[in-house]
Amino acid sequence: MKQTEQDPRINASSLTFSDYLKILLICNVTCALLLAVYNLMHGFLHAKFQDDHDLVVYISVGIFVVLASLIISLIVVYARRRYMNRHIQIVLDSARRVASGDYSVRIPLTHIDGKTDEFDVLYEDFNTMAENLSKKTVLGEDFLSNVSHEFKTPLSVITNYITVLDSDSLSAEDRHAYMEKIRDASLRLSDLVGNILKLNRLEQGKIDVQLKSFDLCDALAQSILNFDQPLTEKNIDLTANLDTRIMIDSDEELLSIVFNNLLSNAIKFTPENGQITISAEKADGGINNSNSKNSKTISTDLSDKIGTSDCKYAIVRISDSGCGMSEDTVNHIFDKFYQADTSHSTKGNGLGLAMVSEISRLLHFTIAVDSAPGNGSTFTLKLPLL
Repeated sequence: MKQTEQDPRINASSLTFSDYLKILLICNVTCALLLAVYNLMHGFLHAKFQDDHDLVVYISVGIFVVLASLIISLIVVYARRRYMNRHIQIVLDSARRVASGDYSVRIPLTHIDGKTDEFDVLYEDFNTMAENLSKKTVLGEDFLSNVSHEFKTPLSVITNYITVLDSDSLSAEDRHAYMEKIRDASLRLSDLVGNILKLNRLEQGKIDVQLKSFDLCDALAQSILNFDQPLTEKNIDLTANLDTRIMIDSDEELLSIVFNNLLSNAIKFTPENGQITISAEKADGGINNSNSKNSKTISTDLSDKIGTSDCKYAIVRISDSGCGMSEDTVNHIFDKFYQADTSHSTKGNGLGLAMVSEISRLLHFTIAVDSAPGNGSTFTLKLPLL
């Protein structure tokens, strides 16, 4: 049977030195009492078997050893059981509160001097579990609230325009315009449902990653071409500085979702006659963020995937001349349903960058954002070249 390794966090005994002293004292007192009993018993047996001294000694010692071992064992077992039950009861009571929906319960650690025993580790893990359950509950409630809000707006549009379409006095032009409004709202609902399903599959790990070798620059160029119409409508000057050929092993479809969401965001928040710059190049170093405090990086552990620390990377940057973001916005930019534009005057449902964050973890690349109000935003991707 494979021996279970001890948790490296444990650096102390569950029974303290004072506990052992108490047990030792109790055992000594018990032995002293047993010794008195032994003397009485020895005297009684000696009087009864006066002619056989050795027999008296053997019987007396044998009875004493058995009795002493039994009583001392019972004392140790009782002390240990009492100690264990005290801690187990704490966990049971706390678990019962969590089961009833109280996720605020936390168990204080036994040691406060840097020492950690088995129960401290158990308490730490329990507290982490309760904290994670609390966060998931809050996120779940926020998720439902946000989904309800996002569904409510297009549904209201559809309902209102369908009601208006019942009127016989509408002109053909008005009727066509209202039908277009209903169509746009329906498409928005369809996109919302699709994004929710995609994000759920990403979070649950239900999407199979299809790794293959492809040219990163070609994939990026194709994504840029998909946005030709909105770029033209807003007269945005897009500059692309792409290396001739950057081969990577990744999932091209998932990366296309990343590029499309980042480009869509850049176009959305860039004003008319603005500018967007896209670059892709090979590099040895990491992402060089600015010294601005309005920056955030979603990091993943690349070491297992890369296998070496001196591996080259592909660095992709997408910059815009838009309104930029505040520090608080940057800190929440990858949260589900988060939208900096609380007026909802711009299109979107706050799921695009959440998907980008999940895909970055799934494909083991790093994404960083650097922004400041009035100075636009820059999203930087660091992908390993395998």
